[in-house]
Amino acid sequence: MLRRALLIFLVLAAALPAAASAGPLVGIADDRVLLNGGPAADDAVAAWAADGVDVVRIFAQWDEISPSPGARKRPAGAAYDFSRIDAAVDRVRAAGMEPMLTLTGPGPRWGMQDPSRANRRYRPSPARYAEFARAAAEHFAGRVQRYILWNEPNLSFWLQPHSSAPGLYRNLVNAAAPAIRAVQPSAQLFVGALAPRAQPLAFLRALACTDSHYRRIRSGSCAHFKPVSATALAYHPHSVTYSPTRAFPGADDANLASLGRLEAVVDRLRHAGRLRIGSGLWLDEYGYQTNPPDQYLGISPATQDKWLQEADYRAWRDPRVKLMTQYVWTDEPATKRTAYSGWQSGLRYANGRAKPALAHFPVPFFLDASRRLLWGQVRPGGSHPVLVQRRRRGGSWTTVARMRTDSRGYWTRRMSLARGVSYRFVAADGTAHASQARARP
Repeated sequence: MLRRALLIFLVLAAALPAAASAGPLVGIADDRVLLNGGPAADDAVAAWAADGVDVVRIFAQWDEISPSPGARKRPAGAAYDFSRIDAAVDRVRAAGMEPMLTLTGPGPRWGMQDPSRANRRYRPSPARYAEFARAAAEHFAGRVQRYILWNEPNLSFWLQPHSSAPGLYRNLVNAAAPAIRAVQPSAQLFVGALAPRAQPLAFLRALACTDSHYRRIRSGSCAHFKPVSATALAYHPHSVTYSPTRAFPGADDANLASLGRLEAVVDRLRHAGRLRIGSGLWLDEYGYQTNPPDQYLGISPATQDKWLQEADYRAWRDPRVKLMTQYVWTDEPATKRTAYSGWQSGLRYANGRAKPALAHFPVPFFLDASRRLLWGQVRPGGSHPVLVQRRRRGGSWTTVARMRTDSRGYWTRRMSLARGVSYRFVAADGTAHASQARARP
């Protein structure tokens, strides 16, 4: 019966209107899989393309690309080695996806303002970082159009000293942005890539040389203040063990549920001319770690599956979100030395076995009972016919709506949702893909 319904539907689907306006691009980030190359990278990239990924974020780590990164002085005439990043960029582009490079530290020892410290995170030289950024832009011109300037500068793991990080980061961006634009005037540049804890909102105010009451600061590193200028803000709204609707309690922290808090700060600084960036949010990391294997910060695999789909819906509801990125594809393996210090937020376990969330990554679905709304996406994007179905307890699945997705594969359906009834959608692309069934509480 389902096959017959699908055949009839495919004939009628062309006459149906699109279901919703375009939403965020779909991203993925897993440098451990991608940058190691080989068959594993080939398989992963092929899977990402098949599952509808639009953008692949790739780390271009300054010290790993630099000549003699442990030297106190840069070797004369030595060039950066982008070969490892080249291979990743070319793999991604060949599969029809867009690379997005994060130009980040740690840097080479000779790239620091005080090389005698032998600390590759301590006070990076803006001039040296600008040289690196320009070299990257020259090398990848024609292949890369999106660059993120540094990663999580509000964490001391990435930028030190922590107390001076906002001013250091402002100087790094103000040096690197014009260096890239001199080579690629149309490049999209993103600032921030902030971690959701460690007070990212306070970091933004300090970056803009304002205090907690938005009064201008004119002393110290702000004496010759020049606002950063970029396309938009990149951000990591990880919720850790919180659901996509539960906000972090800290007033200066912001996860997915508290993006409004972040947007309010950004808007106030933008309108005051203290940040010269667009209003969009590019979420270049989001994920939930699972238990197993992580017994400390993991949630159950079934909950990960449920919350990732809801997170996609929440991102779609916010018109400012332009990119939603799954971080990571495969769990980082645990060792006796590292335990679970890495990320176990993959859609696959470290041994390659699929988690439940993998099946629904290309077809996320959410039921918003408060709005009487069903939402989903069919990846890869494009206009797809969709059957919306429901099943009463003890009954069989019945089609209640026939529609088409929008140009990015999104669809919505507002309808009365009966208590105790389960809902799903089926994407008709020659084969049937059913989303996870959801029942209204």
